[in-house]
Amino acid sequence: MATTLTKEPESNIAVVELAPAEAPAANVAAVPETPAELLKQWAGADQPNPVRVLLAAVARCWANLGGPGMTAQARRHRDIAEARGFSNGYIKLP
Repeated sequence: MATTLTKEPESNIAVVELAPAEAPAANVAAVPETPAELLKQWAGADQPNPVRVLLAAVARCWANLGGPGMTAQARRHRDIAEARGFSNGYIKLP
């Protein structure tokens, strides 16, 4: 069985021509030389976001008004313990 090549193999010159061009060198002119200079660039208006501050205050107030998160059984245990005189804390009752 005989075969014939319909396409000749590419030469080395063709491979070099198809190679991607080298990437340009990175510009490092804007990179600070010391960490102190970098921190100066990062330093800016470090003002807290007023919306987040307000929401955090509301969340803290809501948590204080709602009391600790507990089940109804744990709440009853707390009420019994406070009624028995444990006002600063309570222990889990049997």
